[in-house]
Amino acid sequence: MILILNKKKEVVASISFDSPIGVQLFDDMHTEKITDFDSTYEFSVANLDDITASNLNESNFILLRDLDDDAIMFRIIGIADIRDSKGIYKRITCENIFIYDLNNVIVPSRKYTAATITPVLTYILGGSGWVIESVESVGIADIDFSSYITSQEALHAVCAAFDCEVKFYVKTYQGRVVSYYCRVVKRLGENDGIRIENGTGIKGITRKKVLSDVKTALIPLGMTQDNGMPLTISTVNNGLNYVADDVANKLYNENGNGYLMTVKTNEAITSPAALRDWGIAELKKINHPLYQYEVEVLMLEQVYGYESHKIRKGSFVRIVDHDIDSIVTAQARVIELNICYSSMEKSTCLLGDFIEINSKVPSVISKLQEVGASAENAKRVAYIANAKGSSASAEVANAVKKEDIKDSSWLNLTLNSSFINGLPSNDSLVSRYRKTTVNNIVTVYIDVYVIGNLLKVQFSEVGRLPLGFFPSSDVLGKATDEQGNAIVFEIKSASGKINARLADESINETTTNLSLSVNYLV
Repeated sequence: MILILNKKKEVVASISFDSPIGVQLFDDMHTEKITDFDSTYEFSVANLDDITASNLNESNFILLRDLDDDAIMFRIIGIADIRDSKGIYKRITCENIFIYDLNNVIVPSRKYTAATITPVLTYILGGSGWVIESVESVGIADIDFSSYITSQEALHAVCAAFDCEVKFYVKTYQGRVVSYYCRVVKRLGENDGIRIENGTGIKGITRKKVLSDVKTALIPLGMTQDNGMPLTISTVNNGLNYVADDVANKLYNENGNGYLMTVKTNEAITSPAALRDWGIAELKKINHPLYQYEVEVLMLEQVYGYESHKIRKGSFVRIVDHDIDSIVTAQARVIELNICYSSMEKSTCLLGDFIEINSKVPSVISKLQEVGASAENAKRVAYIANAKGSSASAEVANAVKKEDIKDSSWLNLTLNSSFINGLPSNDSLVSRYRKTTVNNIVTVYIDVYVIGNLLKVQFSEVGRLPLGFFPSSDVLGKATDEQGNAIVFEIKSASGKINARLADESINETTTNLSLSVNYLV
């Protein structure tokens, strides 16, 4: 629901997002950006009654609750009357009221030295009506307002100087706005380890390899000296004023002449040795191709089972896409959030500040070593089933202490042994699984049956994990069937697919009565 406020900031009308009769609100979009503090809200309304129509004008305001239940206030800045395939309706454009307020306040010249953010921010907000409610520790900084600028421009300068971010919101009492607050934080959003994967959050992804910015040598320059020249590294670098990467130069410098050179300056460095070390570190950031990403993300928080999948402006998320050639694994930050309150499935976000993360599937042996004791626990609950998929004995099933089982007991699934072209079908062949919580560590045990022919080299999909039981990374494991065939199992973290193949180069063998129990964290 949104509220309409008059010039006195009093509530005079409301519009529901899901009203089946009366005024209809649709195609709304609340956009927030990290980079320039931009915050806007647009929506369409039809079937207006007289009261609502009279209050939707450029002198009034809109109030809504965001995903964190903060009251965000907007000023109506545009109204368009439209008739198209959707019918006859109005399109309302709004801007966050703090932007309007701060753009209409001028900050007199003033200089701060080694100041905390509270007095500086209080100074630039003076006269705007906005006050600080809470401040995280963001250190001290020097800042000089040397010319008459708007409070909005000064706010950008303050956030850059203190390396912080802000959020503006209001508070209401008895149907009217009574307080205008600013919250200062080191970083907006959270880093809760949210994974956005193909099949779970990614609508589309584009990755572009960029070679144009690769450099294979760098000239580092330090503080300006008394002679007016910058500090160099030649005195500690065999007379050379640059650092280079010959391996990268062979790979990326196609003409082979010299180096792909660039210059970087750090006025804070006064030592040639420290400058050289800094230059080497900076060169490592640019001596290889970088990737540019465009990711279209679904907002899943409102979907049952994904309530913890909270994405906010500034949140850090991990992007995983196993379907793209050379698997995409990167950390990114939400730099733009687009929320459609009337239809949450239309909500999206824009990601930036990508940092690639090395991701590889470890070998079978190293994986077994990694799980250690967990693998031993898994062996205790593994069992050999007959061709009909009979249940294991109660003694084996209870190998893990009963007091350790907090989430569920063994859950049985129907064994499916149908085949497509001689290979197991994609129907689930998982026969049993159990989730436990021990010392706050969640573990899932599964038993997989394979009855049929397997390819000796290529992985074939033989089943899928139940929805929701996905490992945090790809899992490899080995098992041996009753005929002595070594089988390699692979469980894909993104899709839950269970793949299997023969571990050696022998001819295709028929595997029967095979059971593998894999232990992994989720």
